[in-house]
Amino acid sequence: MINLTLLKYEIQRLIFTKKYFYMILILSIWTADVLMRLVINGFYYTAPFSKWSYSEFITLCLPVLFIILILLCTSIFSEKEKAVKSIIYSAPISEEKYYIMKGFSVFVVFLLAMAVSITISFIYYAYLFEYTEYQNFIFPMFLFLVPSSIFIFGLSIFMGKISNKLLYGLIPIVFIFGGLNLGDVPVWVDVFGNNFLQEYGLSFILSCNNEEVPFVIPSNFIYSRVIFIILGIILFMVACKYKKCKNK
Repeated sequence: MINLTLLKYEIQRLIFTKKYFYMILILSIWTADVLMRLVINGFYYTAPFSKWSYSEFITLCLPVLFIILILLCTSIFSEKEKAVKSIIYSAPISEEKYYIMKGFSVFVVFLLAMAVSITISFIYYAYLFEYTEYQNFIFPMFLFLVPSSIFIFGLSIFMGKISNKLLYGLIPIVFIFGGLNLGDVPVWVDVFGNNFLQEYGLSFILSCNNEEVPFVIPSNFIYSRVIFIILGIILFMVACKYKKCKNK
């Protein structure tokens, strides 16, 4: 069971910091720039508020969101955190429960950052296009935001448990591969979904004769998202239970 009092305390420790403030500030600027400079033109001739365009918006925001997630995870394994661990927890706590607690707090704070980006997009659509049918964006979120977030979270905790230095090495990898379109990448390794969206989305939209392009996603891509969710959860649970891993 997670101690809600400790969870609340850990969340507050992460939120009320200059580091998190600057993260949110950079994310907000990035989100606004993506919306005003790229999404406003629509995704390959579709409307800016179509599911295709919102999917592109998500993939364009993922690199910055995941850098925030990784940086939040580094706080779990920092030397400072190890030094104050015994002070924060006056009662004995197992290593597994400790990392589950820290992981949950990091993920909740990451969700708050994610909510900031989503809220900005909603305000953008309401103000510029008077579009408020936000329920249409739920499916793209579940496809392009949720699976990759859970996978990167689990991977970050797993790598951080081995060595905190690995997380800093993961940051440029996430930013580069999240920002580049590498072409026809298999969906099973396309964590961000940006390559799939560009390749499949373009071919599907150009081949569609309907005035309004339907948001049709092949089943193999959906299955790959389920796999990423499962892998993320497994990596997180293994990291929490594997006591032989030591921070370096």
